[in-house]
Amino acid sequence: YLDQPVEDRQCAPLPNSPFYHEGAAKNYTEYDPEEANRLLDVMGLTERDENGYRLRSDGQPISIAAETRARRDDFVDTLELISGWWQEIGINASVKPEDDTLFSTRLRASEMDANVDFCGNGSWAIEWGTWYSTKGESGEEPPADVQQQLALFDELVVTADEEQQKALWAQIMDIQAEQLYHMGICDRAAVPVPVANSFQNVPREGWNIAWEAGNIGTTNPSQYYKVNS
Repeated sequence: YLDQPVEDRQCAPLPNSPFYHEGAAKNYTEYDPEEANRLLDVMGLTERDENGYRLRSDGQPISIAAETRARRDDFVDTLELISGWWQEIGINASVKPEDDTLFSTRLRASEMDANVDFCGNGSWAIEWGTWYSTKGESGEEPPADVQQQLALFDELVVTADEEQQKALWAQIMDIQAEQLYHMGICDRAAVPVPVANSFQNVPREGWNIAWEAGNIGTTNPSQYYKVNS
C-alpha cells in the first residue's frame, strides 16, 4: 500500500471513535513466526508431511484457500504475501481470486475456507448470522462466546446512555480481542484521485464514504471551478 496505512491493526473501531478498543485493534498484530510455531505445536499440530506442511489429526495437510475479489489487485497481492508467511509456519495456504458473482455465491453458501473483503462488509460466519436473524430457526448455532456478544449487542442497541453503550461495546470487543474471529491487516489506505490543473478549489484531502473512488459528495463540489486557458 505504498506506506499509506498508518498502522497494522485488526477490524475494530478507529482511534477517533468513542468505541475504540486498544486490545481488539492491536491484539495479535505483531509478526512473530517463532510464537506462531509455538502455538501450533501447543495445539498438537507437530507432525508434517514431506513438503513441511503440518498434518491434521486425520493425517491430511492443513490447507486453507483464501478467496477474494479478483478485481481487487491489492487484496490478491496482499494475500500472496500472507499465504507465503503461513506456508513458512507449515500451513498450506493459497489464494483464489474470483469474480464478484462467484465470490458472493460461494460466500452465501458458506463454501469457503476463508475469504478476504472490506472490513465493513461482514463477509464471514454467514450461518451464524442466519441463526441470529431467524432466532435460531435456521443457520448454525454459534459458540457460547459469540452468543454472549450477540446478547450484549441486543442490549446495546436499546440503550440510550452513551457511557453504557461504551461499556457494553467494550465487553463485545474484549471477546473479539481474545478470540479474533475476524482478522484484520491494516488501516485503510487513501484512494488517489487525479485532478486536472485547470480544475481548482478541489481539497487536497477528502473523506470518501463509498467503496469506489469518484464519490465527491463529501468534498463540497459546489465550490469547484474551472480555469479557462
